[in-house]
Amino acid sequence: MSSAFLKKLEEEKKQAESGQLIDQDMKEEDEGSDYDEEADGVKELNEVHDGMGAIALGQGGPVAPTQKMPAMSDPSHAYTKIPKPASQVGLAAKQAAKYEPAEWSEFFDSREMLNEVVPIYHAGAGGHVFLCLHGAGHSALSFAALARILKGDKYKSTCVSFDFRGHGSHYCANEEELSQQNLIDETIVVIKHIAEKYPAQSIIMVGHSMGGSIATKATDFIQKNHENESWAKHIKGMFIIDVVEGSALDALPFMESIVKSRPSQFSNL
Repeated sequence: MSSAFLKKLEEEKKQAESGQLIDQDMKEEDEGSDYDEEADGVKELNEVHDGMGAIALGQGGPVAPTQKMPAMSDPSHAYTKIPKPASQVGLAAKQAAKYEPAEWSEFFDSREMLNEVVPIYHAGAGGHVFLCLHGAGHSALSFAALARILKGDKYKSTCVSFDFRGHGSHYCANEEELSQQNLIDETIVVIKHIAEKYPAQSIIMVGHSMGGSIATKATDFIQKNHENESWAKHIKGMFIIDVVEGSALDALPFMESIVKSRPSQFSNL
């Protein structure tokens, strides 16, 4: 045999003997130790609280990589879930899906039925009165979140919203007659009532979509025909949101069928 081959055999023999010696040393170390592997499995749970590396609680630093980390008795403990901070847990609870209908009383303070027909919702009692007119196919409760904000400590204002005929809880004999003039007349009746209910406060008109169109036309009608009347002088400003007047008014004749086609519930909720 060649000297190179003999040299290779000698090297492999030395490596094998070295490995045996290491195994023997580890065996002797384990036999001579009082270390309780199963008991320390519990201890390790108090020291390791992430699935990536060992962190000693109260010591503020990682365990050195050369330190012996005992195998735990329960393999399921190998990946310990990191607990979320209390603030994140609370946030998750708040963001959890809610499928129960929200009650109007969660946002508004009171509800009245004007002339036993028109539902009017009130939130707050100070500052300006924001009179909100909803869009076609919507209801007074479209402004629920806004009402809660306006009446809060930041603004300390009043938010009032009502259902147009054929919308929300407004039921009347001719509720399908959603002509522009009918809605204007209805709005004027509500404005007079609000001016009487809040005599020391100004009124800011707020209209969304169809409600914006009716708000502008009702206010224009009031300025031309009732400008000298005390209740009319309460109107001091106006906000209109997403108003496409022609489309909104053209859609009015179809609102009854659209509203009736909306499902009252969902089978999978």
